[in-house]
Amino acid sequence: PRATPVSLEKIWREEAIDDFYRGKLPNWLTKSELAAASDKGQYYELQESDLIENEWTHLYAEFAFYLRWRGHPVPLFFF
Repeated sequence: PRATPVSLEKIWREEAIDDFYRGKLPNWLTKSELAAASDKGQYYELQESDLIENEWTHLYAEFAFYLRWRGHPVPLFFF
C-alpha cells in the first residue's frame, strides 16, 4: 500500500504555540541600547565563529524547537 502524504495544514496545531509568541513582535534594541547593555554583561552577540566552532548549538536548538513544536512538556537543560 502507498503512504498518503500529510499536508502541513493537517499536522499544524495552533494550541502548540505558546501565548508568549503570539501577537506583535517587540522592537529591536538600538545600537546604543545594545552597547549599553553589553557593557553590563546583559547581552552577548553571537559571532559567526562561535557557531562554526560549536556546531552542536544548531542541533540543540533544532531539537529543542522540535520538542516544543510536538507539544512534549519536557524541560530542556544544558549539559
